[in-house]
Amino acid sequence: MRHLIKWLVLLCAIFILAACQGQEKEAKASKVSQTVEPSTVYIYHTHNRESFLPVLKTDNPYEAHDSTQNIALVGKHLKESLENKNINAVQDTTDIAGTLEKKNLSFKESYSISKEKLEKALEKENVSVALDIHRDTALREETTTKINGENYAKVIFYVSKANKKYYNQSLELAETIHQELEKSSPGISRGVVIRDSSNTYNQDIFPELAVLGVGGPENSLEEEYRTIEKIADVIEKRINK
Repeated sequence: MRHLIKWLVLLCAIFILAACQGQEKEAKASKVSQTVEPSTVYIYHTHNRESFLPVLKTDNPYEAHDSTQNIALVGKHLKESLENKNINAVQDTTDIAGTLEKKNLSFKESYSISKEKLEKALEKENVSVALDIHRDTALREETTTKINGENYAKVIFYVSKANKKYYNQSLELAETIHQELEKSSPGISRGVVIRDSSNTYNQDIFPELAVLGVGGPENSLEEEYRTIEKIADVIEKRINK
């Protein structure tokens, strides 16, 4: 009987030790999972009030600007499209044009405001790709293509020569997205434009920053959304490669 009791005590001790070790492993695993931040796509709009004539019910391209119905709606659709793919996305919807007005700053200072927002995002988030989404100024015949019977807004990418720090990475990112779009949807991209400008477009802040224009003032939101969903597919591939 005495031997049986000793055996039971020993068995209980073994079970307790195993349980404690299991809890310790779970705690360590939980701690690791809490410290590893998910990869994030950061979406913003330096020229946030760029809008679309069909939305504003006007035919004057110079009036294609609005404080609420603008390119940020396209960015929102991209955010939602990425989230539907289980990709973490953050969109900054700061009214940069409004900020310029309040501070009595010139239009060229837009990139200074968006730079501040970008730098804060890079501090807070594990950003894998950043996208500064604009609306181009070209006419509809240049910014629209038909794919499988439906109209799509064409996209164009800009890379600044002034970006001495990350020029090669910026160019690679723009060309990769352009090429991937063309593989799946020929004609949807207008290509990559290298700008000989003193403005870096903030591409010297982060190597994975693409500056792109989606459509023009004559494109509809539906055409914009179709294209942005194609872009979401390409971003998904880049993040999961």
